[in-house]
Amino acid sequence: MSDLSAQGFDFISSFESAVQKKDSEQQIAILQKALNEHGFKSAIMSDLALAVANHNLPYINFLEAFCDENAETPHGAEIKLADYYAGLDKLDETTARARRFVSKFRGTETEKNLSQHPVLATMFARCYLLMTAAYTRLGARSYSKRILNKAISLQLPKAFEERMKKEIQTLDTELKLETNSALDAKWEAFFSDGSNYTELYNICKTSQFPQLAKRIELLDGNYKFDPSFKVDEAEMLMDIFAFRKNADQNEPLSFALR
Repeated sequence: MSDLSAQGFDFISSFESAVQKKDSEQQIAILQKALNEHGFKSAIMSDLALAVANHNLPYINFLEAFCDENAETPHGAEIKLADYYAGLDKLDETTARARRFVSKFRGTETEKNLSQHPVLATMFARCYLLMTAAYTRLGARSYSKRILNKAISLQLPKAFEERMKKEIQTLDTELKLETNSALDAKWEAFFSDGSNYTELYNICKTSQFPQLAKRIELLDGNYKFDPSFKVDEAEMLMDIFAFRKNADQNEPLSFALR
């Protein structure tokens, strides 16, 4: 085990060495040292988070804390978390994490010129596919189709584009079933004017999709207080933000879509 107290300690090289040796105790010690000395918002911690994600290491709590502490900054660890939750069939968290990554590029030159950033374009493609997870599971298949069509318009890698087109075909097939089309119609009415809010909110809650429940609760509020509000492509990439109106830490959190 290397000396963690040495002057000029090289966090990244030491961590990579611990990964190669499959020394989980050393890996955790290095992450803890980096957190103690530099904090979650440091460049060193960003590099370590990427290493954890790239090596598929099981430090999910670490990645969650890192991403939550850097909520305004895009990072590949967010996609690792989305993939991880998809594997656990926790699709509410899958959709939320995937959306959060993409939303950080909303309206930027990078988003407009994704073809010049092939690695990022692949990350975008994975996120758009994962974003559909919660909606498809709870019956909002037409919304999932809009997500995928939006992704296709971004000229993402061809392999992903073909996969998305096949997924759209699958959704169209599923919508031919009367029960699926009836539930989808309720979602579409909600996305049009807020109809069926209570029923859909209860579906989200009883299915244990709290983030999607909070999202449609906020959408319902927008419909009530802003007659011009529409669920469109801009809404698709809005994220949920928690905040306090005052500095009082005892004040309950408020939530907003933006």
